[in-house]
Amino acid sequence: MPFSPCLFLFFLLVLPSTQPLEVVELRSECLNEAQLMDTLIRQNDYSKHKLPQKHGITVSVEFWIQEINTISEMTNDFELELYINEMWTDPNLRFSHLRACKANLTLDQQTLTKLWTPNTCFVNSKFAEIYESPFQNVFLTLFDNGTVWVNYRVHVKGPCNMDLEDFPMDTQSCRLNYQRYVLS
Repeated sequence: MPFSPCLFLFFLLVLPSTQPLEVVELRSECLNEAQLMDTLIRQNDYSKHKLPQKHGITVSVEFWIQEINTISEMTNDFELELYINEMWTDPNLRFSHLRACKANLTLDQQTLTKLWTPNTCFVNSKFAEIYESPFQNVFLTLFDNGTVWVNYRVHVKGPCNMDLEDFPMDTQSCRLNYQRYVLS
């Protein structure tokens, strides 16, 4: 069958006019971040005080030390800036079965206050705070399988009991203890 310019022109005219309608319809049917969080938290009776799984939960933690600011032999302490990454799976936040517009959500610190968190801290620090510039440096991503990834930028001051007896050939060991803070 020979190529027909009229038939080809017909397809060119028809395809562009139908494609945008389908895209608009798909976008209007999916749930945005606010609608998903409303469904997961309010409609499913989610509680940030309830452990996501009855028999415990595994939280992966990773530290990225950005800078050691000071080490002071006068005050026996040190200061550093670091990023803390925590990741866990909360089956109550799974949304793969919902009509989400995205497979993962990037959310703000305000949303994090509504979710269960492992409530971790540096138990022996003299001082620790999340950076604010101008808002808290907290990065929260929620994946459709219920995996929660939180990243904090933190400034910490910790103790460092120095033994300078062998100075200048001494070695110092400064420790920070990071664990879950639990009220009993």
